[in-house]
Amino acid sequence: MQNTIYDPSTESRFTGGALANWFIGVLIAIVGVCTLGFGVPTMLCWKWRWEMQHAYIHGRQLVFDGKWEDLFVKFMVWVLLSI
Repeated sequence: MQNTIYDPSTESRFTGGALANWFIGVLIAIVGVCTLGFGVPTMLCWKWRWEMQHAYIHGRQLVFDGKWEDLFVKFMVWVLLSI
């Protein structure tokens, strides 16, 4: 049998709180309703960036480098194709 030693640098964890995550979800819903959905891509990028700042896999922090402009264009294409 091989001895395994606990190495904290290999753990995966999320350091964000459940209440903050819930608040961000509610804020996205409010902004989505108030802007008729046009603000959703911006808020989603904000949420994903926040999630990545608090997520660690094997001890390394994740990075989100998306831009809301790119998602907004794709969002508009999806809306037009859905209609």
